[in-house]
Amino acid sequence: MSSHKSKLRTVADVISRLYWSSDGFDVSTIMIGYDDRIHGPMEKALQDYKPIKVGGDIPEHRIWYIRQSIDSTVSSVDQALLWDRIGRIDRVFGSGHGPNMPISPETLDNVDKAIKNMVRLDLEKKEEKDGKMNVPSRPRNERPKWRH
Repeated sequence: MSSHKSKLRTVADVISRLYWSSDGFDVSTIMIGYDDRIHGPMEKALQDYKPIKVGGDIPEHRIWYIRQSIDSTVSSVDQALLWDRIGRIDRVFGSGHGPNMPISPETLDNVDKAIKNMVRLDLEKKEEKDGKMNVPSRPRNERPKWRH
C-alpha cells in the first residue's frame, strides 16, 4: 500500500483566506514566521507582508508558519499556529495532515527563536537610536579639531 501525501494549501491561499474569509479572522493579530537569511527565524505582521510580485521582500518559499498573537483567547503557541509548512498542518482549510495534528517541534522552536530575534533586534535599534541621540554632532562645515 503506497503512502499518499495529502496536499498542503499554499501560503498564498491561506493568506488570501485569512483576509477575505467571513470566519472572523482578525488579520491585525496574525503573524507570519519566515526564514531570514541574515537573522534566522523572524516574524512579520500579516498586515505588513507583501508578496514579491507586488514589491515585497519575503519569498513565499521562506515562510514557515502563520500564527495568531498569543493573548487571553489563545493561550499557547500550539493553539495559535494556523498553518505549519514543516509539519504540514493547516487549521485554516484543513489541508495537509489536517487541523488536529500537533504542530511540529521544529516549528515550535522556530516560533520561539523568531520571538527572541525580534526582541533582540528591537533592543538593538533602541540602543542605537539612544546612542546616536546622546552623541553631539558637529556641523558639516566644521573642521575636526585635530586638523589645524
